[in-house]
Amino acid sequence: MVRTRVRYGHVTSLGTLIAILLSTHAGAFAERPLCAPIPFENLSGRPESAYVANVIHQSLYPSLARTQNWRLVERARLEELLTESDLKASGAGGRQVRIAGADVLILGEYRDEEGVITVSARLVDAETGEVIRQAHWTGHVSGLCDAMPPRVAAALAGRPQPVEELTPKMVARFGQACRHLELERVDQAIKTCDVILETHRRDVPTLLLRGCACLRKKGWTRYAIKDFEKALKLDDGNVAARIGLARAKLTGDRRASRQAIPWLREVLDAHPEHGEALWMLARAMETAGRIDEATEAALEAVKALPEFAPAWQTLAHLHRVRGRLGKALAAAARATTCDPGDPAGWMLLGDVQAVADGGTGARASFERALACKPPPEIKKKLEARLRKYD
Repeated sequence: MVRTRVRYGHVTSLGTLIAILLSTHAGAFAERPLCAPIPFENLSGRPESAYVANVIHQSLYPSLARTQNWRLVERARLEELLTESDLKASGAGGRQVRIAGADVLILGEYRDEEGVITVSARLVDAETGEVIRQAHWTGHVSGLCDAMPPRVAAALAGRPQPVEELTPKMVARFGQACRHLELERVDQAIKTCDVILETHRRDVPTLLLRGCACLRKKGWTRYAIKDFEKALKLDDGNVAARIGLARAKLTGDRRASRQAIPWLREVLDAHPEHGEALWMLARAMETAGRIDEATEAALEAVKALPEFAPAWQTLAHLHRVRGRLGKALAAAARATTCDPGDPAGWMLLGDVQAVADGGTGARASFERALACKPPPEIKKKLEARLRKYD
């Protein structure tokens, strides 16, 4: 990641003033400023949250383009330039590097605190490092694709932001519900969402959050589906609602899992690089017995979200099914690097090691999985595997 020195304060440079005028009256005077959105920095200190940077970057691009304030550096090209610039910066004594001749940069950070995501973004003059505008957003991780992008893009463009429907008191309750859910206090999360929806029945983020909570409560899938369907009626372009419906279908039998495929295809038609949708498509395709298509989708998922451990686990499993043990071993190892606290990843790595290299390292992986304090069902499986080495 390119680290640019930024001086906080008021806009003073002529270049920055011109950029603001051009962004306010795009195309009225000259060509719009060229903008390079830089992947945001993970301030959480949690490796399993690293994938969020890719989600934010992918989600922001369409909303930034819709403002028509800037010309955006194409994402694939930007990734190449960032790699090159990192190399140049390391050999240039840390001097600030201009990215693709951009006039302005979008820099930012995020924190992931038990599922509550806080995003901070800055529009920066690429030449002077001065901050032109700032934007902030706080919400549940499920809102990164829908709720966050238009608010952040509007703030950076200097335009009125979408109206917040919840009162400050209910916003605080929403945060509580997020924390309850991430700490597996599912009943408390549902009850807190119920309180919000008593007075804000049409609040889509709360419907989505309650739907996610219902999915985690045994036997409540039908209630989750109702919430996701209501959210979709209120916002027919909502990505999180379609993802939620697909996830609900994937919790069912093989026939239900197949029904998830159309929902995921709709998401991917609009957002081809949506990593979670690609990962879920891989799972749905595997359930349908379409292993080659599942593997292709899993490969695209890890490309879109290279720090997302579940996608690497799915890819490792598919390689193992196809007998590609070397690739399965590499993918499983990558999953444990992305999320070292996930016992399922270590158990999968141990299972692959037990076949791929004659068991070398398998016992250590199973012991590492046990050290992650797995739930009872996984713990029982791990203990059975370890008994083979006694």
